[in-house]
Amino acid sequence: MSSNDPNLGNTGTRESVLLPIRTWSLAIFLLLAGIVPRTFAQYQFTTYDDPNGIGSTQLVAIDGTNILGDYTNSSGANVGFVLSGTTLTDYTGPAGAATNYFLGISGSNILGFYTTAANPSTNHYYILSGSSYSLLSPPAEYFPLAISGTEVVGQCNYNSSFTLTGTTYTNLNNYDAFANGVSNGVIVGVYAPYGPATGFIYSGGTFTYFRDPSDVNNDEATTSFSGISGDNIAGWYEDGRDERGFVLTGGTTWTPLDDPLGTSTSPAGISGNTVVGDYTDSSGVQHGFIASPVPEPGAIGSAVCAIGLLFLLKPGVRSRPG
Repeated sequence: MSSNDPNLGNTGTRESVLLPIRTWSLAIFLLLAGIVPRTFAQYQFTTYDDPNGIGSTQLVAIDGTNILGDYTNSSGANVGFVLSGTTLTDYTGPAGAATNYFLGISGSNILGFYTTAANPSTNHYYILSGSSYSLLSPPAEYFPLAISGTEVVGQCNYNSSFTLTGTTYTNLNNYDAFANGVSNGVIVGVYAPYGPATGFIYSGGTFTYFRDPSDVNNDEATTSFSGISGDNIAGWYEDGRDERGFVLTGGTTWTPLDDPLGTSTSPAGISGNTVVGDYTDSSGVQHGFIASPVPEPGAIGSAVCAIGLLFLLKPGVRSRPG
C-alpha cells in the first residue's frame, strides 16, 4: 500500500504505519495515567493565618476556590472571612452583630451565625448571598452546621440531626448521630453513643458506619466525619490525646492527613481533593491549613515513561522501508 504522506516515503508498508500508531497510543495512555492519578500517597500542607487576626485562625469549609474561615480581631471579636485565591474578604456580620462565624459554603451561599453584644449567648443563623443576609428560624436547640445547594443540615436536641429544605425541618430520628457535612443529599457526621464513636454516611434513608483502622483506642475510640465531596470524605480520629486527620475515598481507602507542624490536625471541609481545617502547634495556637494531594510515585513514573516515548517518536528518529 502506498501513502501520500511525505514523511513515510512513497512505498511505506501497512505495518510500518500501524507500528508508530500503536506506540503513540501507548505513550498517550501512560501520559494520561500519570496526569490523572486515582490515589494519593500524601498531602502537601500550606499554613494560613489571617493577617488581620491575633491568635488563632480556623478554616472551616471550602467549595471550589472559595475557602471559609474565621479569626479573632484585636478587639476580641470573631470575624468570618472568605479567601478566594489571594483575595481576602472579611465579614463582620449584619448591622448589630458583635461577632460573626462562618459554617459552610455552597456556590454563592454562605451559612453562618452572629451574636449581639446585648445577648452574646444567642446564635442568630443566616444564609448570606452576595451582601444579603437571610435569617433562619430554627426551633430551639437546633444548630445548623453545613449547606449544599438549598439543603442545610445540623444537629438538634443535643442527641440527633436534622435537614432543612425551604422552611421544613426534618429530624433524622437516629439518636446520637450528629451531622457535620452534606453534599448533594449525602450527609456525614459522627455516631456517638455510649462507647466508641464512629463516622457515618446517611444516604437514601440508610446510615452506614465507619471506623478508621488506625483508631485503636478501644472504648474511647472516636472516628468523626467532617465534610464530603463526591466519594471523598474528610475527618479525624482521636489517638487517645490528639486528633489525627484522614481522607476516606470510596468507602474503603483511608489516607492519613496530619499536618507536620501540628500536634493535632482537624480537617473541617473538602472540595474535590483539597482539604481545609486547622492544626494546633506545640504552643496551643490554632492555624488554618490547606492540604493539596501529591500524586503517588507510580503516577509520576508513568508520565516520565510516556514523555520518553514521545521523544523517541519525534520526526527523523525512525526510518521506514522505502
